[in-house]
Amino acid sequence: MERFNFNIIKELRLKNGMTQKMLSHQLGISNRAVSKWESGLSQPSASHIFRLAEIFNVPMDAFYERSQSVTVKPEPTGMLSVTDIYKIGRGPSSSHTIGPERACEIIKERNKQADYFKVVLYGSLAKTGKGHGTDTVIRKTLAPVKCDVCFDFSQNDLPHPNTMLFTAYKDGKELSSKRVFSVGGGDIVFENEPISQKSMVYRHTKFNEIAEYCQERQMRLWEYVEENEGEGFDEYMKTVWEAMKHSIHNGLNDEGILPGGLNIQKKAKTLYNNQHIDEKAETRENRIVCSYAFAIGEQNASGETIVTAPT
Repeated sequence: MERFNFNIIKELRLKNGMTQKMLSHQLGISNRAVSKWESGLSQPSASHIFRLAEIFNVPMDAFYERSQSVTVKPEPTGMLSVTDIYKIGRGPSSSHTIGPERACEIIKERNKQADYFKVVLYGSLAKTGKGHGTDTVIRKTLAPVKCDVCFDFSQNDLPHPNTMLFTAYKDGKELSSKRVFSVGGGDIVFENEPISQKSMVYRHTKFNEIAEYCQERQMRLWEYVEENEGEGFDEYMKTVWEAMKHSIHNGLNDEGILPGGLNIQKKAKTLYNNQHIDEKAETRENRIVCSYAFAIGEQNASGETIVTAPT
């Protein structure tokens, strides 16, 4: 496989004693265009490559390099369980709050005798953890055990941008110390521990394949899901549904200012109760739906428990 060699233009230009301005003048283009080529931000067209070959008196092949080895990744097949999509946890971020929350739950379970935890946040968790409320979520999850959360901005050589160090103590003596990585989507990895591989629950990859399969068997989508999901799926989805309703209920009864320092007033409760005398059914429905959306959004922004799913 051949790919364009962006370094060759600058090499040939300097070899021929030309400035970017001189080369751009001969090509009839701007200096910026030549600069973009040399920095790899854009690639010259075939006609420009032909003209460059003429100017530098080299074959057009000189502007391409052959890749020594090309690894072609196989197309993914199948899909993960729906339970891997809908996740219950504290907002507002899968990587900065749900992941740390899960790490805290496991660390707390492993160190039941601990009377003090120290948690150090590194990388992105250190830089944006305060804004995301990472420290607040960690303290809430490890409670009632005393906990200190520190932000370390000095470490750059990290195995992952979202790195946490948990240290558990009992009577002033260290019980355990463990680095944990929040790798996105609420998933976490413990350093030097096996990573559990997620199995594909569904054999189909694309929706048109699913639609064709269901049509051939006269199945509804929910029947297709039930056919593929394992035991406990219905109970988990009931838990998800209850968590969703709980978030809406709490949001509709919550008041005050949203965290973040912008002094934004919570609106869900006011919107839900702000019924007009001459309000039409359609208007009321729209207002109720909007109040539910505000309720969830405000619970999420406040670091409360919500259900998250990829959009």
